[in-house]
Amino acid sequence: MQSDSVETLEDVPAIIYIMKRLKTKRKLLKILVATMCFLGAAQVAFRCQKTSNQDEEKSASRLEVVQKWSPFHVIRNQLNSSLVANSSADRDERPQMQLRLLSTHAANQTGAFCLDGSAPGYYFQPGVAAGLRKWVIYLPGGEACFTLEACRKRTLQTKGLGPGTTRKLANTTKGHALRSADKTINPEFWDWNMVEAVYCDGFFFSGDRADVVVHSGRRLYFRGKRILHAIVADLLTRGLAQATDVIFHGFSAGAVAVLRHASWFREQLPLTVNFRVFAASAAFPMLRSVRTGRFFNETTLFPAVIMHHAARSVPKACLQEADPSGLTLKCHEPFGLLQYQSAPLFVAGYVYDAWMLDNSLEARCTPKTCRGASEREGLKNLSREISETLPGLLKPQDGMFIVNCKKHFIITEHNTWTAGVTVQGVTAAKAFTDWFYGRGNSHRHMDCVTFQCYPNPTCTKARL
Repeated sequence: MQSDSVETLEDVPAIIYIMKRLKTKRKLLKILVATMCFLGAAQVAFRCQKTSNQDEEKSASRLEVVQKWSPFHVIRNQLNSSLVANSSADRDERPQMQLRLLSTHAANQTGAFCLDGSAPGYYFQPGVAAGLRKWVIYLPGGEACFTLEACRKRTLQTKGLGPGTTRKLANTTKGHALRSADKTINPEFWDWNMVEAVYCDGFFFSGDRADVVVHSGRRLYFRGKRILHAIVADLLTRGLAQATDVIFHGFSAGAVAVLRHASWFREQLPLTVNFRVFAASAAFPMLRSVRTGRFFNETTLFPAVIMHHAARSVPKACLQEADPSGLTLKCHEPFGLLQYQSAPLFVAGYVYDAWMLDNSLEARCTPKTCRGASEREGLKNLSREISETLPGLLKPQDGMFIVNCKKHFIITEHNTWTAGVTVQGVTAAKAFTDWFYGRGNSHRHMDCVTFQCYPNPTCTKARL
């Protein structure tokens, strides 16, 4: 009789794997040798018996008992459990970030509320090993609500970018690019403390209205600045106060928020902290619409600044130089904000940012498809501002990565961060990492911006 369930020498690779993984190799070896001898003898004895069908059934039953209680079987079960438990560790990947909402008491005490009055929060993943005192603080994108009606609609939005509530958020989220906990994707920062603030205020974490606005029967809270302050205060109690390195970065609306608040955030940390700022897809110049001839910043952005009471949620240096009240455009334009970053800054984006073209410039075409003279001139002005004006706004220690494409997402996914668009063979991930660690001589990666160079051939890899 033959039983397929009995361990044979085919299990030897598993034994070798166990011996490599466990510390007590000598004891384990003795146990395994004894177990294999025991099982081998038992298997030969049972198989050599000449029995009837009934006896065969009894023999099979006895074999199952031997197998069940053998040390080898127990060890193999432990191995299987270990493989499952350590699958993430074998991939050098940690669990996803967990949602943490501020308590009702903390929200009431600070006045920090999302648009709909729910408590704000953030996703958090603690650092491990060498990353215990290193932090990535990320502010996500999601545009902004520029009118009362747009803000009201956000209070009803529970999914996507920039919802105005935390009432139906997922309990976990997976970080991408610089926030990824996967060592194969993010080898230089994967073990850091990862924080992703929930963008639920609708205006760059910058509103500071004390009152509540009622619109179409809904109460609206414009408290973005208080949300950010409350989150930072909570993080300081969780280890941020002992940080050695902090990367404060954001994408699009989150990047605008980073530029608005970086100087304040730096003041909350010890002077010994290596504090860096990373703004992605937000370095937009102020240009006239090719359709209306008006500036987006004047017609849309600045009225929202007033509505949200966000005039003074900008760098102090800009207020001191331009206007202490904050009621001037200079301190609210992305290009203007770039000038007032005291910390080292890295900027990443596209020459023809899709959001900029569609919403601000209103040139809904590319250098290859624009036919109207005004649209072509608008795109040329844009490329000129990016290639000539932008570098002059940066400090000598700052870095940048600018690609000649019409896209918007550049740091949110693997295929645009470590394995997608490149400038002269350099990816965004390598450009940023080399800048952060001071590797190499040049940290300004500016693509060819002429119409003839459009598009960068690697843009097709970024399928977003």
